[in-house]
Amino acid sequence: MKNFAKLSGEIEGNKNTPVIIDAILHWLRSSPKQDALAGVSLLLGYKPTKLLTPEKLKELALIYTGYPDYLFEESQAITGDLTETVSLITGNSDSDASFSLHDLLNNILPALKQAAPEIIQEKLFRLWRSLPSDERMLLNRFLTGKFRSPADEHTVVKALAEYYRIPVRQVYILLSSHHTEKDLLSADLFTPALNRENFTDEFPLFAPEIITDINELPSGDNSWLLCGFGSGLRVLLESNDDGVFLWAEDWRLMNSHFPEIVSAGYDLPPFTLLEGELTGFPEKESASILEKRINKRKPDTKTISEYRVRFLARDCLIYNTAGLMNLPLSERLTYAHNAALSSPGDLIGFAERKPLADIKDSATNPGSLFASFPYGVLLQNSGSIYGGGFLLRPGPRIIKAVLVYAQQGTGRFTGIYSEYSWGIRQGEETVVIARSNEGLTEDEILRIDQFVKEKRTEKFGPAAAVPPEIWADITYERKEVSKRHKAGVVLRGISKVALMNNEK
Repeated sequence: MKNFAKLSGEIEGNKNTPVIIDAILHWLRSSPKQDALAGVSLLLGYKPTKLLTPEKLKELALIYTGYPDYLFEESQAITGDLTETVSLITGNSDSDASFSLHDLLNNILPALKQAAPEIIQEKLFRLWRSLPSDERMLLNRFLTGKFRSPADEHTVVKALAEYYRIPVRQVYILLSSHHTEKDLLSADLFTPALNRENFTDEFPLFAPEIITDINELPSGDNSWLLCGFGSGLRVLLESNDDGVFLWAEDWRLMNSHFPEIVSAGYDLPPFTLLEGELTGFPEKESASILEKRINKRKPDTKTISEYRVRFLARDCLIYNTAGLMNLPLSERLTYAHNAALSSPGDLIGFAERKPLADIKDSATNPGSLFASFPYGVLLQNSGSIYGGGFLLRPGPRIIKAVLVYAQQGTGRFTGIYSEYSWGIRQGEETVVIARSNEGLTEDEILRIDQFVKEKRTEKFGPAAAVPPEIWADITYERKEVSKRHKAGVVLRGISKVALMNNEK
């Protein structure tokens, strides 16, 4: 538990992925096998059964310390976290003892769950006395159901891939054989499957060269095929011996987000890999539909039926075990079309391509073209092998906006107003059109934090409203219609927020 508490402290709030991966690797190499499996289950989302409400934890802490309620409230106002407050006020441990993380999750906490209230109090006080503050905080989060993995799933998977020296996609496939994160507590996760001869590396997804003017295409070639990016969510759909897998561009597994697409994928020919995009329908609402679905890791039936998505195949890299990446695009498209036809219903379709010559007028009129394809259009030569092409995208745009709301962050920004909502004037009021802190330095964030704490006009939980005094130039790619925003639109593809020195 000591090693895992140290790891959590190092990576919580850290946004540097290589640093997080290095920390996880060091922890894996220095931890006993059972503790490592227990820790991996926690990092991947396992939450121990909640035993205490936050109110009960506070009550027990007051009994343990003898502190008056007002002193506890003052302490919590400083830390902003009840579990951290309890870990700090319960003092120093009176021993150097530490518990195995595996033992805590498999034996100590389950035993507490079965105990009478007075026994829970006695055993909890004993645990508090024996653990240092960082381990006490971890314990308190387990007890109250407040534990959240300090790293996102994909970063953890990348660390596991590096540790076991196998591809990222293979880690996901191995993990998918365990029905819940809790299964990992008692599983020998990788050792039986580490026959590396059976593992293939990730397919090298090509990155098209981005252009902002149709005239940047090589001249003298009339074989360009155009395919619009309706949603911008590029994915791969794979069928193999282990099942069906929906991958994001970075080989992040998305099966749990879009289970209906995975189910439809079982109708594909075996050992087939399609590249394409996820799009919502009706297509005009695609962006908002996908946003709602992406934020639901395990959507219920109602969500799936209300926010419908489909997969549109744009290319075929493998068909019925045959590798196709060295075939001309025109032939690969035939395979992609045939694969899409093998799945009944409308969940898997084919993204039609048009010759560039057919839409030459639209292509020279960016406003008209990007109205239909706000994420841009993919241009590839019909005779090209996999790996070439251009992505025609709108150039960056800038809008002047004012800070409307600020919200406290997490990790190293706990208690600091570091997340910002920006607005524009619409009639007699200011309406929010973007939420971002992209590109702001830590000094700028601390300066805004001081401004918010001094001048906030309203406070609701971790958020606060502020007077319209801090202005910024926001660089973005596109505006999207949004029913969820009062402005009716929202900015997407924000790449930079540049403060304007409070100019009005």
